[in-house]
Amino acid sequence: MAKTTKWIMTKAQQKAYSEALTRELVFFRAKLGITQAELSNAIGISRQTYSAVENGYRDMSWNTYLSLICFFDHNAATRQMLRETKVYPTELFSRYNDGKEEVSVSENAIAGIPSSITDRLDDTAFHTIRTVVMMEYARCAELTSEQVMQTFEDISAAAPSSNRKLKW
Repeated sequence: MAKTTKWIMTKAQQKAYSEALTRELVFFRAKLGITQAELSNAIGISRQTYSAVENGYRDMSWNTYLSLICFFDHNAATRQMLRETKVYPTELFSRYNDGKEEVSVSENAIAGIPSSITDRLDDTAFHTIRTVVMMEYARCAELTSEQVMQTFEDISAAAPSSNRKLKW
């Protein structure tokens, strides 16, 4: 079997990305209004380790880098900032996906309906479609009424408040 370089990230590349992110950590944390303790807990390292990395006293491990990239990329408040500061390894993820553009999941995603459609819905239409999809899922999965209610409560708590307007 031929060896592929698709999955290879050299130590020098890892170090360059890690150092670039280290320089931006204070700004990312400030954007989220999160403490070192909260962030370190979210990615599974000690606050002392995180503090040493953020202050430049310790090199960031590749695992920590990937955890932070994942954390900041999946937070709406920092995703764009992450992409603009060039600390996100776009070239690497492009290689992982065989050069295909990555698929982004919108906060307004509903069961595979493209965000180009869901972004144009007002609140009533969006919630109606999501409710129908969830009810059909519950029926097919034979969920109990308690499980259905819990699912809806989890989604409602996670759903961002928005002022949707029709964009037709």
